[in-house]
Parts: sequence; structure tokens; C-alpha cells
Amino acid sequence: MKPTFTHDCERCKFLGHILTVNGNADVYYSCDSSEDYRNLIFRYSDEPADYSHIGAERTAYLFKFSL
Repeated sequence: MKPTFTHDCERCKFLGHILTVNGNADVYYSCDSSEDYRNLIFRYSDEPADYSHIGAERTAYLFKFSL
């Protein structure tokens, strides 16, 4: 599986695709070099500012209660 949209950060790991309330998105896991800042990034197009994100720890917490 390959990303649909361009994402220019080499530290991010592509996880797959998801349908969100904002439309189809590529999902990436992102962390900085210290790994103190972890996020899931949802990219909606090739436009640099067309994305949203949520803290990975918060996402894990939400999934725990949605299963």
C-alpha cells in the first residue's frame, strides 16, 4: 500500500488510509528525534497545510474504549 498524497517528512511512517469526517486521508505516525512528541497525522491532499493530527497516546486511549 502506498500513500495517496505527498508528505514531505522523512521521520513519519505511513500506516495506511482511512475515511474521516474530513474525507479520505493518508495516516502517518510521527515523532521527533527525542520521541517526546508523538502524533498520528491525517493528510487530506498534497497541500502542505491540509492535514490534522492527534496525539498518539490520546488515540490509543480512544481506541481502548471503542473496541
